Amino acid sequence: MTSVQKLDHARTGCRLPEQEIVNLPERLRCTGDPLSKAGVDVLSSATPTRNLAGLSRALAAYITWGCAPIYYKAVAVVPVPELLAHRAVWSAFLLVFLTCVCGRWREALTAVSIRRNLGVLAVTATLLGTTWAAFLWAVAHDQVLQASMAYFVSPLVSVALGYLFLGERLRTWQWISVLLATSAVVYLWVAGDQPPAVVIVMATARGLYALLRKMAPVDPLAGVAVETILFVPFAVAYLAYLGAHEASIFTGGSWWIIALLPMSGLVTGVPLVWYVQAARRLRLSTLGFLLYVTPSITFLLSITAFGETLSRPYLSSFVCIWTALLIYSLNTVRTSRRRLGKTPGANGMPAGRRVFLDSVPQPMRSAEAEPEKPDTQSNT
Repeated sequence: MTSVQKLDHARTGCRLPEQEIVNLPERLRCTGDPLSKAGVDVLSSATPTRNLAGLSRALAAYITWGCAPIYYKAVAVVPVPELLAHRAVWSAFLLVFLTCVCGRWREALTAVSIRRNLGVLAVTATLLGTTWAAFLWAVAHDQVLQASMAYFVSPLVSVALGYLFLGERLRTWQWISVLLATSAVVYLWVAGDQPPAVVIVMATARGLYALLRKMAPVDPLAGVAVETILFVPFAVAYLAYLGAHEASIFTGGSWWIIALLPMSGLVTGVPLVWYVQAARRLRLSTLGFLLYVTPSITFLLSITAFGETLSRPYLSSFVCIWTALLIYSLNTVRTSRRRLGKTPGANGMPAGRRVFLDSVPQPMRSAEAEPEKPDTQSNT
């Protein structure tokens, strides 16, 4: 079978025999696994069905994450530390199950067998727990508006961290976007009734999480499973302590709270799987634009269903952040189109007709932070 025929198989999503996969050049390999770490998404030949499937899964993931505050409002009577422990335990159960079902347990074992990766995952687990704790605190204390702003700011934080630690160059308009978003947070801090602690903690933790996962790339699903597993001993110990002192809501609360708490694993794990599947089917730029579905839903919920006040400082800050994101996105699209029109790809194919995914992006990682190069690195 020629390389062209093998590429046609990859385009159509057909699974090649193992010996053909081995003989195929690394950049063109496609195992056919919808959650495969390595593979190629040939955008020029993507079928409408494949695009629709990817779009539906991406929207399902982002909408679920955006509506997550509704679930956490329902269990707001549970103290934040206990709710965080339950989320870690139930998420670990589900993610380990999904890792085994999707055949990613080897990647998980590889991640924990390499000391450097395990150390990085221990740090990212702490950052993930910090993000979860800040989000749960925001929901419990009627600060969902700040959580929404944190999601909007996070991509620009990732851009700034990429410049500081990875030597990624920023164009003039990108600098303007970062400075405008920073000014918005500073203004909210000065003019608001209270410091935007949730915005700062969540945006910083999410940005550092994405940075570290990029520096030590691990399969996304296996990586999050390992991170939640690292949580489990502490979570179980805390829940056992509460149970021993008869202070646990899970053992002494109402039946509907007891029934709802295990669902925290579904709220965390299911949209993650949808996101990973979508990332195999869609352009990274598409995922980047869809990313803002989550904070948009959270923003609308905060001022409608939850009755939070959109004060003038908050409104001014949101307008600045939205403007910064618009400037950054338009500049990125314009630059990408200009480069794609000038750069030829392999086999005479334009460079923009193919996107290689060395690893699928994660929920906490903003896809638009690096829209011009292959992704190497997730959400709530």
